[in-house]
Amino acid sequence: MAKKRLFREISRCFKVCDACPMNGQVISDAAPEEPNSYQSVCGKCPIYKRMRSAGAELWEKDTNIEFLLSKGKKLTADEVLYLLEQGATKKSIQHALGFSNPKQLNGFLNAIYQSKGWKTDKVM
Repeated sequence: MAKKRLFREISRCFKVCDACPMNGQVISDAAPEEPNSYQSVCGKCPIYKRMRSAGAELWEKDTNIEFLLSKGKKLTADEVLYLLEQGATKKSIQHALGFSNPKQLNGFLNAIYQSKGWKTDKVM
């Protein structure tokens, strides 16, 4: 499967990056043009270029949704919200989380919304 190959490739890249002397000098949310951004610090590295390429292939919306759903009960609250935002069906999320009925998912979603301080009436 091509996706598994790409995930393995990215995993190998991360192992190299973890040992890199530049590791720790990058600020993850820095704008690309800033001197401490990934693009500025790692942009010329062939491992970074390969990881960006593999990531771009994987970051296709359907692939990302499929990958997240495959995590099953290990899905985080933020991942569930992301899945909903990206158009994953509630039924697919319900199945991934192992809920046997929609009421369980709705209760779970209400708990997420409340924990974030969002107004909730009832999740439909």
